[in-house]
Amino acid sequence: LLYAHFLGQALADDPTRTSWTQEELLDDVLHKDRSHRWQTVFGEGAPEIGEDHPALRLAALATMAEGVDLPQLRSQEDTFKAGPKLARQAAVITDTPLKDATPPPRIAPVQPDILGEWFVLRSIRDGLPAEDVCDAAWRVAPKSMARFLARLSRDFPDSQQTYLLMDHPTPDQESKESYSELSIGILMNFAWYRGRMHKPVGRVPPNLMALLTDMSEAGDSLAMALLSSCYRYGVGVASDEAEAFAWARKGAEAGEHQAPASQQTP
Repeated sequence: LLYAHFLGQALADDPTRTSWTQEELLDDVLHKDRSHRWQTVFGEGAPEIGEDHPALRLAALATMAEGVDLPQLRSQEDTFKAGPKLARQAAVITDTPLKDATPPPRIAPVQPDILGEWFVLRSIRDGLPAEDVCDAAWRVAPKSMARFLARLSRDFPDSQQTYLLMDHPTPDQESKESYSELSIGILMNFAWYRGRMHKPVGRVPPNLMALLTDMSEAGDSLAMALLSSCYRYGVGVASDEAEAFAWARKGAEAGEHQAPASQQTP
């Protein structure tokens, strides 16, 4: 239904065009927002999507963090100097409601989720510094950032920028734990997508594989079973039948999950 709505808007502007990709429809929405809503605070000087503009950095951060309270940014002042003017600009980019001329206390994410995800990926693809924004998102809202990456693995698993964000080092223990909690689901999203598209799984971010290995070594039986499959099929690691069997056996011994039948001894 959401894409039908986007398509209806696009066809209203260009009824002669007969086909649109998912990304083209999302781009169309973002460009319309820039041409109309953004110009209410920027005028004709509205930044391009992907430009390294402070308001775009803040809007991307708010989207990755599922919204951000301005006081949270005090620890990130080197990257985000969120004064009143900048806060209003970012709020307009994300379509945060504004009641009067004062800056909002909180910047909402770009919505709906799929549009916010594409806004971040598109911005990074076209020049917004991924490292700074990603690091800040992990620090101010680690659980929200982990959920954002999980949505990317579901909605844009083939994107180079998805891979880049997922392989960005977590800056502290809390962010690492938040990422670990969702890492198995993220890896399974990649595998499910590739299977549905009849493609090999291909590259897996090394950071994700390190988390999976850490969880396996800590005794998580589901992680062990998944790591066993990774070794068996060469996903994220070199194919190794001995390692595959060893992790399958450990997973079975852990007791919560049965190891894959293909890994069991006769």
